[in-house]
Amino acid sequence: MTIAAVTALSGLDSASIQDPAQAFVGVDYHAYSTKPLKLKIWQPHDLAEFTVDLEYTDRRNAKLPKALAWLMLPGYDYYVWHDAHCEIKVDPADIAAEYLQDADIAVFQHVERDCSYAELQVLASRNLDTGENLMNTLNFLQQRQWPLHGGLYELSSFIYRPTPQVQRLMLTWWELISKYTSRDQVLFPYACAQHRVKVAILPGAALPYGGSNRFFPSQRWKTQ
Repeated sequence: MTIAAVTALSGLDSASIQDPAQAFVGVDYHAYSTKPLKLKIWQPHDLAEFTVDLEYTDRRNAKLPKALAWLMLPGYDYYVWHDAHCEIKVDPADIAAEYLQDADIAVFQHVERDCSYAELQVLASRNLDTGENLMNTLNFLQQRQWPLHGGLYELSSFIYRPTPQVQRLMLTWWELISKYTSRDQVLFPYACAQHRVKVAILPGAALPYGGSNRFFPSQRWKTQ
């Protein structure tokens, strides 16, 4: 079994990528950054600065390996994505063995919301994307008759195997991120439904460095 752990940061924040406290055997660690990295465990990769978005440049650049690691780093049996503020605390091989028996991707349930429309409202209230992007996303969901309370996931960490079905899911997700809001959690449930991908739910939630009242540690896969 071969496993790739992948993370990315764009812009000045790239310096905050940290080596994991524990590196698991059989896992290759790949970090994408627009700035040079001096790390012992993460293998550094240049992050393409491709986007024409002038307002959310760094965010959009960092989405490339999040959605398309299986294309950028082909040949692995499993891929684990986690945001740079997280750290894997359980062997990904154990996670895959337990949660990907009957599913191709495993994610954390969102701890506060279960609705893409509610997520859009939060993004608007916090000015986390442009009004145009958010309105276009809302129109897309309504035109596709996406239901209220259609599910929402916390996508700071997830694991998947690159089956043809999941590859199609990721390509659709990438297109949605590029065309609509780059706050990628909003349209991920739609992409999963579009390709009828069975999603496994990991227990607990991803926990950022330093902790937060919004998050609580998983018993099986927790981050610090």
